[in-house]
Order: sequence, then structure tokens, then C-alpha cells
Amino acid sequence: MLSSDSLPPYRPTHREGSLIGTEELHLDEKWFHGKLAGGRNQAEALLHRYSHLGNGTFLVRDSDTFVGDYSLSFWREGRVNHCRIKQKQERTGTKYHLIDSVTFDTLYGLITHYQSHPLRSQEFAIQLTEPVPQPNSHEGKDWYHSNMTRVQAEDMLKRLRYDGAFLVRPSEKEENSFSISFRAENKIKHCRIKHEGRLYIIGNIQYESLVELISFYEKHPLYRKVKLKYPTNEEIVRRIGSEPLGSEGNYMDHNPNAQPVTVKALYDYKAERGDELSFCKHAIITNVIRLESGGGWWRGDYGGKKQ
Repeated sequence: MLSSDSLPPYRPTHREGSLIGTEELHLDEKWFHGKLAGGRNQAEALLHRYSHLGNGTFLVRDSDTFVGDYSLSFWREGRVNHCRIKQKQERTGTKYHLIDSVTFDTLYGLITHYQSHPLRSQEFAIQLTEPVPQPNSHEGKDWYHSNMTRVQAEDMLKRLRYDGAFLVRPSEKEENSFSISFRAENKIKHCRIKHEGRLYIIGNIQYESLVELISFYEKHPLYRKVKLKYPTNEEIVRRIGSEPLGSEGNYMDHNPNAQPVTVKALYDYKAERGDELSFCKHAIITNVIRLESGGGWWRGDYGGKKQ
């Protein structure tokens, strides 16, 4: 049986100059992990990973079992504990509770209360302390550069002359923000991504991870008709230079009179015109030769088609 003390004050929050609804306050919090991939097992793995933060380290996630409810997972005395946060409807609206007799108007209100007041049971009394950080699924991606400046990003993209070449880096001007640096219409552009709690915000659209955001703009235009096509890092630039294909991973020297060669594609490419080939990453393309008409285009054979 759990018990509780007095309630915490309300905290208003703003985003993009407008007041966030009280029922959404938890969305900006580091401790809220939403629909956590891997559910209960992943919550336990994260809490073991951050157990050095001590007793009371915690996270909140959508319940795996009860739709609309949440799960509070926390570290106590060398093990992970889980509590169901229930919702119930009253005349005044939705209420959230761990204990039937103590309800809160918001999930945010419930958690902030137990950050300043003990959560009690017959076995223990514990106060929620450090939130488990959000998993940074973008780290390790080809396009992410944790220590890159704007100038370095522009220098790298100048060496890769294709619209849709891009990378992501921390913003130099604004803490807890990122920037997409990309090529479009033969220019290098930058687009800021705000990081608020667990959300990544570009314009008025919110995403739960940088990976989700980038994946969206790989399928939809980020700027005019330009999608994010080519993740860029030093290795890719070194291999590609200013040409799009390479012999077994290395790109050909500029030589219009070169003999046809066999190459391996470094990226997926979807044909946008009838005279182009579609191919997937690592596709083997034969009889490749650079067109004398220029423009950076090549002719080759793949999948029974010749272009």
C-alpha cells in the first residue's frame, strides 16, 4: 500500500510563445520516455545502466499492458521497481494516481509531487530523484557529428556537390539545440532543431527522436523539393569527392575517356526521370562510364536495365 503527503504547486510552461495545456506538461520532461521500445525490459536495462545515480533514479513510460495508463520505474536498493500510474474519470476531469485516495490533475503534477515528497509503501519510503536520460539513438549515425562547428560543416559539404547531402551537429548558438546542415540548390543551408525535454522540434512539428525527424525528411522535402538523401561524414567525403559512384566503394577520377568499370553504390537512389536507374545501397552497377555531356551524370547497367 502506498501513501502520500501534500501536493506541489502548478508550473506553467511555454513553447513557441504559447501556453502548453496542463495535460501535456509531461511531454517536455526528461523523465518521460513515452512508448519506450522494449517496454518493461528496456526500462530495467536503462535503470541498471544509470544505477550509479542512486536510489530514486526513475523514468515514466506508457504502460505495456493498460492502454492510457503509465508505468513509473525506479531504482531502489539494487533493483528495479515498477508502479502502475492509473487514470480515472471524475466530474472535474481525468485524474492520475498511484494511491486511490491521492489523485492529481496531471501526470506532471503526480511526478513532481513525488520528487519532493516520499512515495511510501509497507516496505519502503522513497523520493524520486534523478531522471533517466533519453536514449540518444542518433549517436553513432553516419550523419551525426557531436563536435562539429558550423564552419567545419560547411567545409565538409563544399566537398560533396549534391543536393540532399546533409549532416546534423549541436548548435553553437543555442544550448540543447541541433542544426541540420545540408546542400540545396547549390548552396549550403542550416536548419535549427530545438530540443525540449524528450522532444525534438523543427518549426511547429515535434518528433520523439532525432532519428525519427531525419527519417521523415529523408522521405519528405525539408526545403522546397530537396529531401535529405546523402548522410555526410569525413569517410564518405574522402571516398566520394565530387562524384556519386565509385569502383568497389571508391569513386572514379574525372576522365571522360576512361574504360567502363564496375562500381558499388554507396547510397540508395530512386529514379526521378525515365532515363535514370533506381538502385539500392551496395548495388553492383556494371559498364559505368561518365557522360561527356557533364553535369556529374554517369551511364551504367543494373537490374537488367541499361541507361
